[in-house]
Amino acid sequence: MEQGFKTRDELAKELNISYSTLRRKVKKAGISIPKGLLSPETQSKIKHALGLKNRIFPTNFFQNTSDRF
Repeated sequence: MEQGFKTRDELAKELNISYSTLRRKVKKAGISIPKGLLSPETQSKIKHALGLKNRIFPTNFFQNTSDRF
C-alpha cells in the first residue's frame, strides 16, 4: 500500500482491523500520536509497536477462515 500520510481509519483498514481496535491497541502500547494525519514515520512507529512492522494483510485475510482448513 502507498506510504503517504494517512488517517487513522486508513491505517486501521490497511491492517485489517477496526479503528476502535487500532485505538485500543495504540493506547495499550502506550504510544502517543499527534493529532491530524499520520506521517509514514508515525505509521511505522505504530506498526512496530504493535508487532506489525512488515506485515500487510490482504483485505479478506481474516474472513472465511473455515475454508482454509
